[in-house]
Amino acid sequence: MKTLYPMDMEEFLLAMGETDLVTRIRECFQTDTPLPSALHDAAMQLYRKYLIVGGMPECVLQFAETGDYILVRHFVFSILQHIEQKFSKNHENVCCQTV
Repeated sequence: MKTLYPMDMEEFLLAMGETDLVTRIRECFQTDTPLPSALHDAAMQLYRKYLIVGGMPECVLQFAETGDYILVRHFVFSILQHIEQKFSKNHENVCCQTV
């Protein structure tokens, strides 16, 4: 079994092709200086997108390729439905075993 964690904001930015922004954020953090206003606004706009899209790698990939929130929502529901089916199947197997 492999454990997969959701993408964090930095990984989301990298997936969106924002390597320069990530570099600038790191520099400002390390030097304890504020991010320029224009970059801060861009980062906040991307943060809002991250909050909507979430950190599921497949959803982030679809959003990075299409920018389509509806398609991302479809993938989220598909993933959740698949997980629900897996758990209900495993639950039935556990409940039906005789001890």
